[in-house]
Amino acid sequence: MKKSYLLIIPALLLSSCQQGKMFSKTSYYFDTFININNESEQSLKEIDHIFKKYHQYFDNNQSYEGINNIYTINHSDVPVVLDYELYDALKTMDDYIGITNGYFNPLIGNLSSLWKSRLSKDQILNEEEINVLLNEMNNSSLIFNDEEKSILINGNASLDLGAFAKGYTLYIVNQYMIDNNFNHYLIDAGNSSILLGEKNNAQKYKVGIKYLNNSYIEIKNSSVGTSGIYEQLFEIDNKIYSHIINPFTGDAKPNYDFVVVIDEDPTLTDVFSTVFMNLTIEEIKQYEQLFDIQTLVSKDHQIIYQSSSLEVKTY
Repeated sequence: MKKSYLLIIPALLLSSCQQGKMFSKTSYYFDTFININNESEQSLKEIDHIFKKYHQYFDNNQSYEGINNIYTINHSDVPVVLDYELYDALKTMDDYIGITNGYFNPLIGNLSSLWKSRLSKDQILNEEEINVLLNEMNNSSLIFNDEEKSILINGNASLDLGAFAKGYTLYIVNQYMIDNNFNHYLIDAGNSSILLGEKNNAQKYKVGIKYLNNSYIEIKNSSVGTSGIYEQLFEIDNKIYSHIINPFTGDAKPNYDFVVVIDEDPTLTDVFSTVFMNLTIEEIKQYEQLFDIQTLVSKDHQIIYQSSSLEVKTY
């Protein structure tokens, strides 16, 4: 018996509160509502333009006139020449494969798609199906050509940047904020990815953590990445499955309810929050020390680990 909590449990893990005069705009990219709040009204259009551009770049479901994107790459058997912005993004993506020792693997697209399709039909993948797709992924590679700014998938795997796209887009937005000397902003990219400046009075924002008894953290000038089972959760034969796939085992049963990662770099928080869902606490601690990040891990609606420097408060 399968039970989907997608329509029962609210999808948002984090919520944020703000004070002071801000200008706001809401858009819809990456299959979620993007809430843009900034001290400059004129900047809203430019920030929206950044989200639109990278939404189209990272889209693996359709092509767009005049640009080559992830969809183009996935459906080509020859090198695809890219705009420099997307090429730079994919080079960063490739770096994270090594940084995470392969726990972030964007070539997981075929396996991820089949899991989503099967779970939507109250079914799961069997071991043979998983092994076939894992072998397909492991026998594929990405070939970059820096001179041409082109990329080719060598093999039958496909790209899925679900653990990277929003975070990297927020990284580009953050660079825009820095270049234009904006200090007071809050960008909520579906609450799984949040970019924060500081309040008008230079104080921290309160970022609420749902499912933890009205708990919240106070931060500023940082990004918050959250990955969890609540947005796409399925129960089949008394086992919980999600959209987060382990690239080594092919399993769709993450270790935790959700993971929160805090750092200045939105790309890092997006990638690591997803990767940490499949790691042990000891492994998470090693990454935490290596990259000087803050982490919170929840299981069964309780905090089972949090960084010593991270203070969780209650309303």
